Parts: sequence; structure tokens; C-alpha cells
Amino acid sequence: GKAFAIVVKYAAFRVGEDFLDLLATLRRQGVNAVVVCNGRPRPAELEQLRAAAHRILIRPNVGRDMGAYRAASLHLQGLAAGRVLYFNDSIFYLRGPELEDMVGRLTDSAYDVVGTFENHEYYHHVGSFAFGVSGEVFADPRVAAFWERYKPYDLRPHAIVRGEIGLAECIKKAGYRIDVVYSAERLA
Repeated sequence: GKAFAIVVKYAAFRVGEDFLDLLATLRRQGVNAVVVCNGRPRPAELEQLRAAAHRILIRPNVGRDMGAYRAASLHLQGLAAGRVLYFNDSIFYLRGPELEDMVGRLTDSAYDVVGTFENHEYYHHVGSFAFGVSGEVFADPRVAAFWERYKPYDLRPHAIVRGEIGLAECIKKAGYRIDVVYSAERLA
């Protein structure tokens, strides 16, 4: 298929059933999962990931989820993707119809960018836990330039302000339409 997911796994934590459930859900929905391991996984876990992932990238644990998203986005540049989803392992993915629905909404959205959650603390942006972009956004030279320029550091405030918010500013300046699956308005 033409849908891809960049799925971040912090190697110091074990590969849990929820992570494997996410990978299985992606596969059922025709999404090619590219697992990015921040750190070297244990051999048995690497075998589990090989069985469930389209591709595995192993990198030093630098820059948190945004550093891993950057590495995979640069690695996949030039790919004719229809949609690219981004997931990290800091939330629990509960197997069932809700997970299927969430992945489906990220994959099939008519919006250029769709996040699962939004954040209003500093600047409105979709959270980096789980979001998706269209192939047009992924291939946009301005977005590619953002990933080229972004310098990953392990400081959480840097990942939020320069990473999440920086990406949101880039996307908004480019005029792309953004939707949020579980927005404050919808949840209310």
C-alpha cells in the first residue's frame, strides 16, 4: 500500500502487547509500519519486530520521539506515500474497535494533517503521540526542510517547542488543513 507509519520504540522498555497490537492493526489496514528503535532492542524483541514491521531502523537514543520522526522522515524522503502516520510508544494502544477506528481516521482523513489530540499550552498544535500527514505534506519541500534543519536534543521542552510546535508552524504557514480526532470541542 501507499500508507506508511513511523512507529517509535524506546528500546530500554520491553516490546509490549499493546505495541504489537498497534503494529497488527496497521498491517490489517494496509499501512506499512517502519519501526524506529531509539537504542538497540534485545535480540528476541528484534525478532518480534521483524515479524510485524515493514522495516526497522535502529538509531542512537537521541532526541526523543521527534528525533526518531526526523530520522525516519529523512530516510523515507522521495517515497511516493499516500499518507504517513507517526506514532510513539509513550501511550498505550488498546486492541479493539477503537484502535482500528483511530488508525482508520488517521489513514483515511480528507485533511492534510490529522492528529489524535491537540495541545493549546504554548501554541496550538497536534500532539506528537499519534498523527498523520498526507503524501503532499510529507513531500512538501518546506516540511522536508523543517526535518533537515531540526536538531534533536534529549530535552523535553526542546522536543515540544522546536519539534512539535516547530512542525505545526511550518505546516500552518504552508496553508494545510488540520483536523483533530479527539479535539476538545468533540470531546465536550
